[in-house]
Amino acid sequence: MKISCIIAAGGSSTRFGSDKLEVDLGGKPVLAWSVAAMANHPDVLEVVVACSDPEKSKKLVYGHAPSSIKFVRGGDCREESVKKAFEAIGSCDAVLVHDAARPFINQEIIDKVIGRAKEAACVIPVVPLVGALKTVKGEFLEKSISGAYHIAQTPQLVWKKPLEFVFDRYKNRLADFPDESAMVSEYGLTVATVSGSAFNLKITSPEDVKIASCYLSVFKSPRAQKAENRHRFPDR
Repeated sequence: MKISCIIAAGGSSTRFGSDKLEVDLGGKPVLAWSVAAMANHPDVLEVVVACSDPEKSKKLVYGHAPSSIKFVRGGDCREESVKKAFEAIGSCDAVLVHDAARPFINQEIIDKVIGRAKEAACVIPVVPLVGALKTVKGEFLEKSISGAYHIAQTPQLVWKKPLEFVFDRYKNRLADFPDESAMVSEYGLTVATVSGSAFNLKITSPEDVKIASCYLSVFKSPRAQKAENRHRFPDR
């Protein structure tokens, strides 16, 4: 199976207040962590980064990932950006789409996603939502919501043909979808899930950077590296 990877890096970082992909984590920008992790996976043949400023993104990644990485200018929403990157990929059977703001993706999760590829049109990692779910209006509780809810993570794998179908079907509604699995599911195709990880953190606020720094200090300690190889990250 030939696999291409798209890094969705075109967000505005509105909630963060500045460009979160520039933030330094252990000597590398957030974007460089994400790109390197996907590019270094043995099953990934190419990586295309959809971003707001290709030249700026190239500089952030330079020296941390292979020089073969492609950069394309994204669109006005996530799926428009992913579509533009999709149009730039080469010959492949399936596509992995990963959030640039998830720097700590590891090979174990990528392997699990790829491992279920033959069972569905799309495969995504998920983690259970822990705690009581509420809706709040203003500063007052509106109601409690019961049920088994999960939070979707990335990378999300979609077979190339189904991804072509959904991009064509929803080309005028791309802003309505938060990710690829939402489009695939609405189209009526099967989406399979695998267990994600709390360590596969998505950086959306300054507080997340503090959490990420704590994770990194644990992962980089000699004792942690010896005890748990699956949480190591590429050094280049």
